[in-house]
Amino acid sequence: MDACGGAGALFEVSVAWLRRHRVLLPGVRVLERLVASVREQADERLYAVVARQAVRARRACRAGWRSCRWCRPVGGCRGC
Repeated sequence: MDACGGAGALFEVSVAWLRRHRVLLPGVRVLERLVASVREQADERLYAVVARQAVRARRACRAGWRSCRWCRPVGGCRGC
């Protein structure tokens, strides 16, 4: 989210959505905590996906370099 404006942009979008849907706005601190919580959850999900892919790549490399998509182009396992 930082490339698009970070937490400030997410906060502004959240406030705009709440106003558009005529939701009573919570206090600034409450909304800040909510935005921080959502960002933390998104970070955790992203980390889990990246970690899973790294484990899969490592297993493929150990199974044989021909099945590893990173090793195959260079003609042999690079010890990844």
